[in-house]
Amino acid sequence: MQGPMSCRSRACAGPGCSRPCHAVLCRRLQPAKAASAVYAPQQANTVNPALQDTAQFLQTELRTLFSTGEITMSRYASNIVFEDPISRFTDLNGYTMMVRALKTLFNVTFDLHDIQVTQPDEITTRWTMSLKVWELPWQPNLLFSGRSFYKVDPVTGIILQHKDVWDAINDNSYLSLEGMTHVLQQLMQVQLTPDLETPNYKVLRVAKDFEIRSYDPFIVAEVAMPAGASPTAGDGFTDLAGFIFGGNSQGMQMEMTTPVITRSPAYDSAAAAAAGLNGSNGRSSMQFPLERKFEGESTIKPVAHLI
Repeated sequence: MQGPMSCRSRACAGPGCSRPCHAVLCRRLQPAKAASAVYAPQQANTVNPALQDTAQFLQTELRTLFSTGEITMSRYASNIVFEDPISRFTDLNGYTMMVRALKTLFNVTFDLHDIQVTQPDEITTRWTMSLKVWELPWQPNLLFSGRSFYKVDPVTGIILQHKDVWDAINDNSYLSLEGMTHVLQQLMQVQLTPDLETPNYKVLRVAKDFEIRSYDPFIVAEVAMPAGASPTAGDGFTDLAGFIFGGNSQGMQMEMTTPVITRSPAYDSAAAAAAGLNGSNGRSSMQFPLERKFEGESTIKPVAHLI
């Protein structure tokens, strides 16, 4: 699934590349501004200094927590309560053991997207976490996104409670059937990912049936498809495949990449509006990302018979 992007330029299109039917062009896709992991309370001048200090502490702590497997124990209550849909701990020893276990059993990637003081005694974070399981032969990758709610002593700034809520499920209560099923399905999923280059991206949100991603800028080869064309019937794919397999101005053979992207007129209109550009031309399109080594390349153009 393509993440939040907008069309910025057509650096390699070449003359005549705006013809309406099956014209292959290259253009650079620029992602929308991604959320940043910063402390940004809505009314900073009214925030309790103890909570402000704890929010700043968490922003630093969460960046290294799963790489070191250690927490700053003096900032947490000895009887801290942690809860998510599959686990619950009621003291600091259990909380610490959980963090160490995650570090030991998984290859953890944790991205902090936002942190704010949301109540006089509460700090809320938004994050994405991936857990690659070392011990299983197929090494499944468990992917979660959600929010953490930290209850904080407004006088001392000590963290009293920590509750995680996952985006992909509705019932976030402890040991919910939905939560257990979500984890087991990911554990048992065997993914045969092709060894193809794909643009760099970060997952911002993991819902039940889709992901929201933020991609780094990348170049695509694009073909516009006339009304009624169907990607499932191969419309557009043949022209794009011809372009990357030598049907270009340099006769260059390029490598296949993932994903194959289809764009609807409705999506293009929304993306253009977000970027302050003109609206969609009313046609669907198909795109192949080009290899990163072609970033900034302006001499590779479609050959005449594709235009």
